[in-house]
Amino acid sequence: MADLKKIYEQKENKSMKQYQEFASDIIKNVGGKGNIQSVRHCYTRLRFRLEDEGKANEAALKEMEGVITIMKAAGEFMVVVGEQVPFVYEEVCSQIGFHSQEKDEEPEEKEKTGILNRIMQAVMGAMSPLLNMLCACGIIKGLLVVFGLLGLSADSGVYMLLNAAGDCIFYFLPLVLGYNLAKHMKMDPVLGLLIGAALCYPTINGVDLNVLGYTLNVSYTNSFLPIMLAISLAAPLYRGLTKVLPNVIKGIFAPLITLLIIFPLAFLVVGPIANVIGSWISVAMNASIDTVPFLAAPLFAGVWQVMVLFGVHNIPGVLAMMDLSAGNPNTPIAIMILPAFAQIGVVLAVYLKT
Repeated sequence: MADLKKIYEQKENKSMKQYQEFASDIIKNVGGKGNIQSVRHCYTRLRFRLEDEGKANEAALKEMEGVITIMKAAGEFMVVVGEQVPFVYEEVCSQIGFHSQEKDEEPEEKEKTGILNRIMQAVMGAMSPLLNMLCACGIIKGLLVVFGLLGLSADSGVYMLLNAAGDCIFYFLPLVLGYNLAKHMKMDPVLGLLIGAALCYPTINGVDLNVLGYTLNVSYTNSFLPIMLAISLAAPLYRGLTKVLPNVIKGIFAPLITLLIIFPLAFLVVGPIANVIGSWISVAMNASIDTVPFLAAPLFAGVWQVMVLFGVHNIPGVLAMMDLSAGNPNTPIAIMILPAFAQIGVVLAVYLKT
């Protein structure tokens, strides 16, 4: 037993040393620690935001053993390393001091990055950390359908508990999005979570609310756009307050003033506008399928893998999520699944051939 433990420890130490060297080489070839604004990862890619992409040595990165390729899209410099990405990411963060590396102010990217890229970065920054959790909760919801067919009553305690576990991330989506987007926009993430929680507060959702003679009946649970727009307004206000308020009071008064201004504005004005925009997007996407299905369906399916290639595939996924979270069916997301089956067929064919 002792020998087995020793062998395991030796393998683990060798593996960690390998990741340390690999991460160190990646950092050097993206321009060094000082050239990295931030870094995150998805399933296969390290996604860097660099001060100057011109400082990155792309040729050297592509020649590195373990690096599959380099991609650039939506203001991100992506190093594709495959399934080992979580371990490489942890080591990169450790070596660059990720948390201390995050700046208190937004980087000067407004001049370097277009508005479309900034919107895409914000959407992906909010949604990317959620993808695995969305899948997990979605699988639970799918299992509930199977259990229901097998005879499990929807009134049973077991069903209700599992339904809560599967539905929680969809119902409280504004809270998680608020946290992630606030973190992305250099605002206290807990304040972002609180704004999302306020939008979902049960006694003011789905009821006639009279404010200064203005009656409104809205619901923001399961919503996407309202919290995104709310945090986009809250972040610059919060950062500005932390700059001008004295240190002794800004810890309390920056979030206090932000909440007092942004939440009523978000609930009464921004949220309703966002819901209308979301419904327009939903209608447009589904109308294209209904009107010209033989053109729209191949188009959606055809561009999907191209979007995956460039790392911007979360955008249409977000639009579909807006539709599904509102309780509406979404045909485009069903079409986007088809290329995955096609890819399975290609891999099977290669396997059988080789």
